[in-house]
Amino acid sequence: QQQIIVYSAQGGRLIDCVNAFDVISLQESIPPKKIQFAAQANRWALGVRYDNSVFLDGGHSASPFCRFQMPFLSNGKYTLAMIDHARRLPSPGAKPIAVDVLLLSNNAKVRLADCLQAFPCKQVIADATNSGKKIEKWKAEARQAGVSFHDIRSEGAAILPNLGGSEK
Repeated sequence: QQQIIVYSAQGGRLIDCVNAFDVISLQESIPPKKIQFAAQANRWALGVRYDNSVFLDGGHSASPFCRFQMPFLSNGKYTLAMIDHARRLPSPGAKPIAVDVLLLSNNAKVRLADCLQAFPCKQVIADATNSGKKIEKWKAEARQAGVSFHDIRSEGAAILPNLGGSEK
């Protein structure tokens, strides 16, 4: 079973790339107790036996089931573009790169329309590192663009492939 799970972790981003019983965990510097609180029950339920951590700030991973190099994460089935600031967006006029999901983090100072132009997709996730005000703004923009939106702060972890999106 292949999944990408974006958790609501206090203090930073936490993403698991799961393949059967193995996990590559992409994270910021989050204290271990907060990681356990956010992800442990789900990892136990999945029967995960191996957890390899990679730090989002400058790290990369090239395992057989999880490829990560900012701003992209792919498990071979799904590709995410992670936008945590405007520098992650390609130059205006660059060829769009289609992805399955756009993940917005750290109160990125971006317009959702610009992100969707650079990374066309049908699903947007706003993780728990964003303010409620910023999330509401992006949610309204997503509704206007006809794109599904998942707010991790209010809806909990986002799990691919099970993600359907609450807002349209």
